[in-house]
Amino acid sequence: MNSIFDIAKSGLFSARQSSTIVSNNIANANTPGYTRQRADLSATVMRKNGYTVGRGVTVKQVEQLRNHLTDQQIMKKDSALGNLNEQNRVYKQLQSTLTSNSGNGLDTQLSNFFNAFSQLSNNPQDISQRNALLSKAKTLMAGFHNAANNLENIARQTKKSAQSRVKKINDLLQNLQSVNKEIARSHANGKPDLNGKDQQTQQLKSLSKLVNVGKIYNKNGTVEVRIGGITVLGGGQVSTVKAETAPGKHVFRLRLDNGKLIKPGGGALAADQSMIQTVIPNTEQHLNNMAKTLVQQVNKIHSSGYGLNDSVQRNFFNSTNISAQDISINKSLLNNPGNIAASSAPGEAGNNNIAIKLSNLQNKKVLNNQTLGSNAVSLMSKPGNRITELKSQIDTQKSAKQLLFNQQQSQSGVNIDNQLTNLIKYQNAYQASAKVITAGRQMSNTLLSIV
Repeated sequence: MNSIFDIAKSGLFSARQSSTIVSNNIANANTPGYTRQRADLSATVMRKNGYTVGRGVTVKQVEQLRNHLTDQQIMKKDSALGNLNEQNRVYKQLQSTLTSNSGNGLDTQLSNFFNAFSQLSNNPQDISQRNALLSKAKTLMAGFHNAANNLENIARQTKKSAQSRVKKINDLLQNLQSVNKEIARSHANGKPDLNGKDQQTQQLKSLSKLVNVGKIYNKNGTVEVRIGGITVLGGGQVSTVKAETAPGKHVFRLRLDNGKLIKPGGGALAADQSMIQTVIPNTEQHLNNMAKTLVQQVNKIHSSGYGLNDSVQRNFFNSTNISAQDISINKSLLNNPGNIAASSAPGEAGNNNIAIKLSNLQNKKVLNNQTLGSNAVSLMSKPGNRITELKSQIDTQKSAKQLLFNQQQSQSGVNIDNQLTNLIKYQNAYQASAKVITAGRQMSNTLLSIV
């Protein structure tokens, strides 16, 4: 009789524990990062007189229905999306800096500047035309200055964003270290910390959005983390990642507290590094090359001509200020518009040869086998073209990630209908085991009454 009671009791305990697990699944159906759990039931047997005799059922373990391969693939997509989204964000800033909703971008300002020389050639002695030319020149200078300053601001803001991401990386590594300790402690006590494993996965997913994460799971459930092939969490130790920058320079590196340089490899931080060290400097260089070429080409022609009042040859722009940030007009022209050279010979106020040459300069291929206007259009269009490419890549990655997420949900997610079915199944099992105990008690009472 004892065996009947033991078997029934094991059925009660197993059904109750299974029902508890199912109830927990239902309660966490909408909890982000929660992984469905399942009671792994195993029959209990014993050998007696050469026969195998059933001794009931036991909950061998509680397991998470997680597929690490799917998790790894999703993390790779998170890393790719983090990188693409950050690129997209910075390129949009570049686009707003280099283009104008009013249509008055650098290409238009350059065209207006050279057209003003054309207008001057029609009446070289007209002071109002000379003032109009200076006004167009000032607008062009302001365009260069604003673009250069805005690029510098974007670089500064991107550095600041990258530094905040480095802080977040360190916070995530510290959190993972704490979770590792809890998981290791629970494993040592023979009770796996399933909630800790969910937290571990969520922390790793957050980290993968920032950098390309390499990870190794240990037998006790803890995880070792690598960034750029270098271990930053493992063996009970966690490293601190530091951002290495240089004021006013396009430098952004990651260095561990032990002095090792690491590469983010992917994620938003890799995009920031690329923007700071490559994309923004290349854009600034393109802008500066335009400013330098404009100064040199205009001065070359203008310095060969003469103004209205004397035989002095002058530069139109200050020859020492050749960057987009400091390009400026010769003060002697600003103070006296009559000093603008339109004539090719002294004392010939009606001569317009120089004005015509300066006007024709807009059609000369003087930089990268293109005109200055075409260079401006190329500079302005690059961010927009890249944004279009990024949108396509982002959509592709999002679609791929959604497929993986759906696959993960089918493996690890909680289906309420299925869980309710399981709950009824375990409830029926519990009631059946209770009836076995009742039947056993009745049998025992019957035997006792006979005796």
